[in-house]
Amino acid sequence: MNPQAPTTPQSGTVTDGSVIESAILNRGSAKVPLSNTAERIYDKLVAEDNKGEKPNEPAEPTKEPETTKETATTTTTESPTTPEATQEPTGFFADEGIDDVTPEPAPATQPVQQNQIPQSFNAEEQYIAQNIGQPITVRIKVGDSVQNVQAYSPANLPNGYTFENEHDRMQAQLGFDSLTRKAEQLQIDYRNQQAQKQAQDFQTQEDKDIQKDIAYLQRQKQAGRDGLDLFKTLDVNDPEFENDPAVKQMQEVLEFYNKENQARWQIYQKNGGQYRPLTYRDAFKLWRSDNPVVGEKQAKEDKERVEVAKPLAKANAGTGAETKQNKPKLGRYANIDQIIAAYNL
Repeated sequence: MNPQAPTTPQSGTVTDGSVIESAILNRGSAKVPLSNTAERIYDKLVAEDNKGEKPNEPAEPTKEPETTKETATTTTTESPTTPEATQEPTGFFADEGIDDVTPEPAPATQPVQQNQIPQSFNAEEQYIAQNIGQPITVRIKVGDSVQNVQAYSPANLPNGYTFENEHDRMQAQLGFDSLTRKAEQLQIDYRNQQAQKQAQDFQTQEDKDIQKDIAYLQRQKQAGRDGLDLFKTLDVNDPEFENDPAVKQMQEVLEFYNKENQARWQIYQKNGGQYRPLTYRDAFKLWRSDNPVVGEKQAKEDKERVEVAKPLAKANAGTGAETKQNKPKLGRYANIDQIIAAYNL
């Protein structure tokens, strides 16, 4: 039972209903039962009211607290068992819970310094600009004044600048070369990160596609068609998972899937053309052609066919041997008369 909150909490007082509900909730610690107290209060009120009422006027029936109705309604929480619940298949589909998993967002790259980046920069240029660090300080001469200017490249220097001496020129050149090498390394790092991310995204999506294909084949089997059996458990750490025949069959198809796609990739690398990988469903069909399903009825018919063919095979073998033994031997240059006499023609 969920008691209602006081209707006027800001006043600091509680209503009668709150007191009753609090008493019910704490009935285990009360010294006197609540029913006895209520009866005494009611008897007192009736005695006072009877002084001014007629003797033969019936008294109003006692009203039960409303909380008892709430208690009765909240106790029936069990739902009846439906026939559909008893007809569920025993086992687990491969894609159970696959849509409930929310992928964690990739950690954002923390830039070394947030520079003012033009909006026209693409993602790669933004990464380099954010991580290039501080510009170098270049000592130049503009007109008659000598200035210290911060710059990332000579393009950032003002027009008409010169170097006061060769030392300042060499320092500026070394500084710009250092920033250029750092920018090139940042470009390599960014492209490697992107390639890694694409590979991870592809692997994640491929795993999900395989899970969905396995679940599809499991539902095909449940519908009476050719497919895969349900798993006894989805816990890969459970010893029963590895010993499950359904898992072993799924693994055989997965090995065929990987082997066939690897062979196709090698052909694509060698000869070019378009790389067309198999799906897990396609791999199952090809695997099934090499591993056909033989039911009990088919196995019995095959065994009976072999038993029937054995006597015939023995008879044919005996006839062939006898014929071979009775075949007359003729010389290389035998004439017609000798052949007729040998075969009793």
